[in-house]
Parts: sequence; C-alpha cells; structure tokens
Amino acid sequence: MKAMVVMLLVVCAGVCVAAQQLTVGHAAPEFSAAEWINCSGPMSLMQQRGKVVVVCFFSTTDERSVRAVFELTRMHQQFAKKGVTFVALTDQDRARGEVNRFVTRHKIKFPVGTGSPSRSQYFVDKES
Repeated sequence: MKAMVVMLLVVCAGVCVAAQQLTVGHAAPEFSAAEWINCSGPMSLMQQRGKVVVVCFFSTTDERSVRAVFELTRMHQQFAKKGVTFVALTDQDRARGEVNRFVTRHKIKFPVGTGSPSRSQYFVDKES
C-alpha cells in the first residue's frame, strides 16, 4: 500500500488557491527553497512521506501572514508531538536578514524555507 502525504495548505498572504489543480488523492508537488532555517538541511515532501504535512506560504511584510504564522505556531505546539510536520515557505531571500528577524521575533520553531519558488507550484497567487 502506498503511503500518502496528507496536506493542509495554509494560505497566508492574501492569496488565491486554484483548488481544481490540487485535488484529494493526488500527490502534492515537491517544494524547495534556497536556504532553510530551523533544520539541519533541505526538507522535501519525499522525506515526509506518510505523514501529515502543513505547508504555509508567507511574507514578512504582510499583516495576514503575521496572523497566520502566529496561528501556525500555536498549531505546531499542539500537533507536532502527534507527528504533524509544519513547514513555512517564503519567496523572500534570507540574505536580507528580514526573514531571520521574523522567525526570531515570532518564535518559529519549525522549518522555514527562504527563496522558495514553490508558491506557483501550489497555484498560490500572492497578488490576489
């Protein structure tokens, strides 16, 4: 029996998801990031196969992202011990330091990928 990744897509930055493109029972697209914070190396969905994975796309400059990340942090505290994996992705570049300050300020303990092109693979449009 194939292991299936169950994914809850948390949309954080005033975005629109084309739900018809991501359907239940189909494999979620692999995500990637240029750099990772709060983990020892690159993360991938393949590594998380068979687990529940919560993915959040965010921006440090969007108030809705701040609220969503606060909620995601609360959920992480509640569900990480039950085996749920949390990952936050931003297309922002870590080198500017803004993402590092955001992660520290909001006490984010789960992996954060910076410089991630994955938003479009999940049909998340930050312009909506």
